[in-house]
Amino acid sequence: MLSGSHAYAGGVATHIGQLFFDRDLVTAVEARAPYHSNGQPFVDLLEDGVAQAAATADSDVLMDW
Repeated sequence: MLSGSHAYAGGVATHIGQLFFDRDLVTAVEARAPYHSNGQPFVDLLEDGVAQAAATADSDVLMDW
């Protein structure tokens, strides 16, 4: 492990990232195969605790596409 950091443990990267896309893009993608059979429910960004924690007045969490 790097001193003072938890980025690596036993030589393996332990960071996990998450990307956020706006609802219009998600809706368009999920209308197409094979995504239309995705059984995962959509989590609105206003209800996503990770997105809420990452967003600030100076930082928009949505990906530009």
